[in-house]
Amino acid sequence: MRFRRLAPLALAGLALAAAACSEKLDSTVGCPELCPNQGIEVINVTIDAVIMDTTVDADAPFGTEPVMLLASRGDTLDSRVVIRFDSIPQRYRRASVDTTTTAITTVDSAQLQLRLELAELQLAGPLTVSAYDIDTSGDDTSVAVLTPLFSSDRLIGSQTFAKADLKDTVRIPLSNEAVLAKAQANARLRIGLRITSGTGQFHVRSVEGGASAVLSFRVAADTAIKPLTFTPFSRTPADSVSEQLSQSDFRLLVRTPPGGPLQSLLMGALPPKRTYMRFLIPKSILDSSSVVRATLLLTQMPNRGFGPRDTVKVTTHVGIAGRAITDPEHAARLIAGAEFRQIDTLRVAASDSGSREIDIAPILRIWRAQGDTVGARAIVLRSGREGVSAPQAWFFSTESTPGLRPRLRISYTPANPFGLP
Repeated sequence: MRFRRLAPLALAGLALAAAACSEKLDSTVGCPELCPNQGIEVINVTIDAVIMDTTVDADAPFGTEPVMLLASRGDTLDSRVVIRFDSIPQRYRRASVDTTTTAITTVDSAQLQLRLELAELQLAGPLTVSAYDIDTSGDDTSVAVLTPLFSSDRLIGSQTFAKADLKDTVRIPLSNEAVLAKAQANARLRIGLRITSGTGQFHVRSVEGGASAVLSFRVAADTAIKPLTFTPFSRTPADSVSEQLSQSDFRLLVRTPPGGPLQSLLMGALPPKRTYMRFLIPKSILDSSSVVRATLLLTQMPNRGFGPRDTVKVTTHVGIAGRAITDPEHAARLIAGAEFRQIDTLRVAASDSGSREIDIAPILRIWRAQGDTVGARAIVLRSGREGVSAPQAWFFSTESTPGLRPRLRISYTPANPFGLP
């Protein structure tokens, strides 16, 4: 009889246990000890976790880019290349064992050899690349000073390339007379390259990229005498050897598309921009639960200055700036090393728009492991080809309307408050 009196209570308890395991409320947790076939419930929440976001400059020191953009795209993009040869000699040795030198009186087969990087090659038809003598006594890195020197009276060579001609290495013939005049005067030969016919772009490898341009010319009809060859070298600025190296070749940006709207988040472009984001995530989620998934939700806005082939690979980095660094631009330059780069990336066409997602669950696990005493919980979003690629991706910021702001969607399993029954 006593068993019969307890039976309704036992059945009620089992019913409550079953309800606890089958209910799908965001605020509940399953109980694996009572219902091992189902496991722990996963809670899904979307929160406004980004408490600060901003766009900052990310330009590297002048002339240090590994590849230099050579581009002409109508009225939106004009990027040129400057290569300096400040060591053209007046004399040469006929053979390496000679102890005497001979004056250079002849120059033949003068040419500039370029090593190319074609990852972002675009062209609508043949391109003509022209070379100019842009040596000047003025500010020798100023766009305003150098741009007028790309004039017809300073033209010293040109070459037209079809798409099939643009391979790893190309050559541009130069005026023998112009090179001879530089050699005899022991003068600097500073070459400016510009696309003068056709529309398109490609990259030229630089000294910093380990495959610099080479100037060569013959000084005698005797083929036993090897051509003289020279790599880029700059004698200015006179007080800095490191800057001489960086200024031996560099990109000259004459025209770039306008930047994104105010209160937008930007990644990429020349000069480059990157985005700094700071987060505030409830301790009950970050510190007292197991994060299964964490997705940064962004809304892209279209950048009409570029076409569908102009893409930006958005890479995500963990910010490592300490609490003493409060300036976002300085903080955005301090990011984790290579061991933390296996984080989700996002590739978008700069001209596209719509919802975008980036998985940042590994970053939340890093934040949980390090605690909240090291520094701000922040990430940096930047272009994977920062400093060398012209397209720029635009996204809405936290100052936009609620439906367009960055948000964080988290799937997590909270700590089990019940223990064993």
